[in-house]
Amino acid sequence: TPALASAPVRLPLGPQDGYWFYLPVQPGQEVRVTVPGGIRQGTPQRVNPDFTVRMAGKVIEFCGGSVAGLTIGILGLTFKPNTDDMRDAPSLDIVPALLQAGAKIVAFDPEGMSEAGKLLQGITFAKTAYEAIAGADVMVVITEWHEFRGLDPRRIKELMRQPRIVDLRNIFNPEEMRGLGFIYEGVGRPGPRS
Repeated sequence: TPALASAPVRLPLGPQDGYWFYLPVQPGQEVRVTVPGGIRQGTPQRVNPDFTVRMAGKVIEFCGGSVAGLTIGILGLTFKPNTDDMRDAPSLDIVPALLQAGAKIVAFDPEGMSEAGKLLQGITFAKTAYEAIAGADVMVVITEWHEFRGLDPRRIKELMRQPRIVDLRNIFNPEEMRGLGFIYEGVGRPGPRS
């Protein structure tokens, strides 16, 4: 008899009105179940690290294969906007992977700085989004906070050392950003970077 998983697993990019769980039934077979939101309990967990590590790899590839010595401005650290909840936050895998690859991280999150500070060591916490990207070689959007959508792209470009954006939440319009001179990459969007 095949063993069942002892705990359900939530994918980081599950629907916001519920969580996708994968429960192994037998080798090579999985069953997908949707559970209403608000039932998660426990300590912060890094679930599906393969996905989030791939996102860190996407940033590294975007930077020419190495982030060693680069400053990365991170926008958003929490699991989702409008909370300080760090459980299941993709940043718990992405940020350490970038640090291990030699990047300097300056991060901002509107509500999650205190909780993130307990879980993420070796990074600098900024007081504003603009402060996080000042002097950055690349800006990475991890959490889709509404206030990030309202940032002035021209000011972003003026503040950054290099106008490069990896938008893991697709909050910016690629054509607009490229038209302003950014090298821009989103997730799952075809088209050139610049």
